[in-house]
Amino acid sequence: MVKIDNSKCLGADKCGKCMKICPVGVFMNVPVGKFRSGVEPECFEIVPYYDAVCYACGACVKVCPVKCITLQK
Repeated sequence: MVKIDNSKCLGADKCGKCMKICPVGVFMNVPVGKFRSGVEPECFEIVPYYDAVCYACGACVKVCPVKCITLQK
């Protein structure tokens, strides 16, 4: 199981290294808060959306510059 501490995460616009390095595409950049059609969301956060396909290679943990990603069993 992949956990992200979004209070530390720099986000996809400033970093996104985990999204780029993940060999199975676990991470997604998703809008935060209420979504209204035709209106850009105010902010986004990276979430381990496809966590079920993660095989715990640890690449995301190693590449994260702020160490906000952990792998849990």
